[in-house]
Amino acid sequence: MKTIETISDALKLPGNTLLEKSVKPFQSFLDEGFKGSPVEFCYNSMSHSADKDGKVTTQPSFIGKYYLCLRFFTGSHTNPTDAAMMKITNKKGRPSFVKKFYDYLMSPDSPWASCHDVFAAVRPDKNGIPDALLWYNNKDKCAKMVMNFLTTARLHTCWGLDYVFVKLVDAGFTPEEAILLSTNFSWAGQTLTVSNGPPGMFDEDVANKLSLSKFGVSKTDMPFLTNHNPSGFKPLFDKKPSYSGGSYAEGNSVQPNSFIWNADGKEVNADHISTKNGNLQVSIKENILSDYLKGGKTPPESYIQEVREKLHKNEKLYI
Repeated sequence: MKTIETISDALKLPGNTLLEKSVKPFQSFLDEGFKGSPVEFCYNSMSHSADKDGKVTTQPSFIGKYYLCLRFFTGSHTNPTDAAMMKITNKKGRPSFVKKFYDYLMSPDSPWASCHDVFAAVRPDKNGIPDALLWYNNKDKCAKMVMNFLTTARLHTCWGLDYVFVKLVDAGFTPEEAILLSTNFSWAGQTLTVSNGPPGMFDEDVANKLSLSKFGVSKTDMPFLTNHNPSGFKPLFDKKPSYSGGSYAEGNSVQPNSFIWNADGKEVNADHISTKNGNLQVSIKENILSDYLKGGKTPPESYIQEVREKLHKNEKLYI
């Protein structure tokens, strides 16, 4: 993934669709710092006006959002005309964890590597963690893949699950297995949020400050259909999405997108997935992984292998 220091640098990138008139408001949005919301992102929306003769003029209108939901990108709500950006600023309280999380997401070996060349990491700090992710090219990649990448990045900015991801990798899971499993946990029972989450969620010692729930966050906010996917997650493990569609510039919606990691590549209605029990259920009877994530001893290798095998066979898990 390319890195840039200022928003204007994106104008020189191959395939750039960011308008020159967008540079100043995007830069100001980034420079204002962190306002305390779970997700802070900006984009341009189409603004239509008609003169006295009925001639319609379309202009991009800058919009900044301070809210969890990325639904504003969908065609039914608005239409970003050129680019969009999501902040990571001030969510870096445990840099060793955050760096490993983003190093994985932005690695050429990650499942999302195919869409990296339409993103730029903006203003990396001394640890290499960017202050924002800029979607500067909306015409060359699958719209659903692009939004799934941002939704996965939101596991850190919204839910503080970068910590869980890193700990699971350290225990012996592959990054793909770990990021899938991490969505079944949440801090302090946080299943849905419109605020910045409980105090301490982004601290290095979060495990000493907050309880860890094994019920996960709202599945409609996750990048994977972990509660209803009969076909399994082989595309995620193989790093080859089961769906490849058109770009946003071609009029394709970014939602739904979590089904791209289903082996059968089938869309599932959101109302359906919110009411169905599925494969990655977690049991309240056992606490092996959650005890480890809370500072306990590393689970036995045999246990890790058993969980891994069940993941790949798409069998129910009790973790």
